Amino acid sequence: MKRLLTQTKQEPYGCQYKPGAKLLKDFPDRDEDYLAFVRTFPCFLCGKKSVAHHVDVNGLGTKGSDYSCINLCNNHHTIGKDSIHALGLIEFENRNHINVDHVQNVILKEYIRELWRRQCTEMEKDVRNV
Repeated sequence: MKRLLTQTKQEPYGCQYKPGAKLLKDFPDRDEDYLAFVRTFPCFLCGKKSVAHHVDVNGLGTKGSDYSCINLCNNHHTIGKDSIHALGLIEFENRNHINVDHVQNVILKEYIRELWRRQCTEMEKDVRNV
């Protein structure tokens, strides 16, 4: 997945993002803040408490980027007979009439909005302290 916005040298919240920047770099593979953000949303299928499921897999049991995660409950993630692990991605999407790429993009856009809100709040505090 490509970085939507550029990264600056100062990183008080992990990465800072500039609105309107072009696709430049790949996202880093691991971001605990992003995983925590994904888990704040309920399962997008049933509304129960969610875990972060890595959709992209790099092979040999390795996880893809944290930015490929979607929010699923334990039942839809691994436990249930209709879970994404039991069915595989394509069958899971077909049975649930969903597009996992769309879910990933919605979560990522919300995360970027949250980072931008935090950055704006910090900028406002800096302006008041001048």
